[in-house]
This record gives sequence, structure tokens and C-alpha cells, in this order.
Amino acid sequence: MELYLGSLPSLEVLSLPFNKFHGDITNNLSKIATSPFSNLQILHLSNNNFCGKLPFMYIKQFRSMMDIDMSTIGSPRYLENKFCNYMYSIKMIVKGKQLDYTKIITSMSTFDMSNNHFEGEIPNSIGMLRALRNLNLSHNLLTGNIPPSIGNLSFLDGLDLSSNRLIEEIPQELVILTFLEVFNVSYNQLERPIPHGNNFDTFSSNSYEGNLELCGAPLLECKNNTIVQSLNNDNVEEKTELSMWEVVVIGFGSGTIVGLAWGYYILSVGKPFWLFKLLNKME
Repeated sequence: MELYLGSLPSLEVLSLPFNKFHGDITNNLSKIATSPFSNLQILHLSNNNFCGKLPFMYIKQFRSMMDIDMSTIGSPRYLENKFCNYMYSIKMIVKGKQLDYTKIITSMSTFDMSNNHFEGEIPNSIGMLRALRNLNLSHNLLTGNIPPSIGNLSFLDGLDLSSNRLIEEIPQELVILTFLEVFNVSYNQLERPIPHGNNFDTFSSNSYEGNLELCGAPLLECKNNTIVQSLNNDNVEEKTELSMWEVVVIGFGSGTIVGLAWGYYILSVGKPFWLFKLLNKME
């Protein structure tokens, strides 16, 4: 299969979901052509048993996913096999729903590796695929943060990163994705306030559930200490509570001031006769 795929430099659609493929996809790809899949527009390998890291070196070779085809605006064209006069068709889960495409418009570009066992971080090079309409990496073992470079995918209308192990905050850069209709980062380990603006003001709590440290609409309101912690985790104790020695110093200072004030008052109104009587008794 590896040699077979390597001999198809003009491949535009690779759809192999719901099979029993397994193994490290990076090792498999390294055995085929040095610049594979430059014409690939749809990569659909969901619901298999692939493992290892995402093939970031080969993402850089997906030229057709980088170039936005503006020629189809107003006059759509479809992917076809010109030798057999055959229109490509495909079934895909897009925006959380399974859709049957009897025709595939040439401007459609999809990257779906959901429901596998991929691990490691999402590569920053994913932000090079500017023509993507749908990016689905859900239900894997991915770690690290969400790359801010995803904000470069200006035509993206579906982004699903749910059920992974992603950490830190949701990048503010994603707010500029004004075509984004479906956004799902549920069941990760994300934290800090949810970004707001544009389409992010329309997503429901289902998009964020399962992240215990996320806050802000549509989830619970962020508390002051949560916001402070998001700004500086190392200094949160210094900003939210006083240490024991600070309490002692404050108490000592307050007591000294009060004592001096009473002493000044007594001396200013006359002799402190009660003090003399007390000293005589002690003698």
C-alpha cells in the first residue's frame, strides 16, 4: 500500500475511515515519495488505530490545502476523474454531522484524523493549510497547547479538538475565524477565561464542557483569584493572602502606635497618679 500511494502524486482525495489500519503513520509515510500528496485536498483517516505523532513534515507538502481556489466563486467546479469521466463522492463527518457528498467542490479541503491514537503536540505547521474548511483531530491522545497558528485558517468553518489532553488557554487568535460555525474543545485540560468576540459569542457550553479550569461565558463566571492565577500562577499567594510574618508585623506596628498614643495622652493631661500608686505598691 505504501508504494502504491507513493506512485500517485496527483492524488486529490484519500478517504479510508472505519478500517483497521494501525501503526505509526509517520514511519509509513517516510518510505514513500519525498514530496507526497502535493495535490491532496481531502485527507480522511478517522476511526482507525493509527498511532505516533501527527505527520508534521508531510503537512508542509500538502500544497493544495495551502492554496485557496478563488476561481470557483460564482461558478463552482467539482473534483473528477478526467480519464473515466467520474465525479468523486465521499461520506464525512462535518460540523458534527455525517454528510454524504455526491460531488466534491474543488474549493473543499478537509483534514480529519479523529478517533485514532495520535499523541504529542499539534504541529504549528497546521496553520499553513490556509484552504482548510474542516479540521478534526478529536478523540486522540494529543497533548500541549492549541497552536495560535490555527488562527491563520481564515476559511475554517469546523474545528473539533475534543477529547484529547490539551492544556493552557484557548488562543485569542481563534476569535478572528469569522466563518467558524462549529467549535469543540470539550474534555481536555484547558484553563483560564474563554475568549470572546465574533463567533465565539455564539458557541454553547457544550463546546467547552469537561474542562474544569475554564471559566467565563457560557460557563461559570471567572472569579478574581482565577483571573489572577491566569496572569501569574507563581505570585497568586502573594496577591490573594498575607503570610504569617506579615500578620505579626502589622499587629506589632498597630500595637506600638496605640501604646504611644495613650502614653502621650496621659502625660499631656497631668501626672499619671495611678502609675505612681502602682509603683508604691510594688515597692
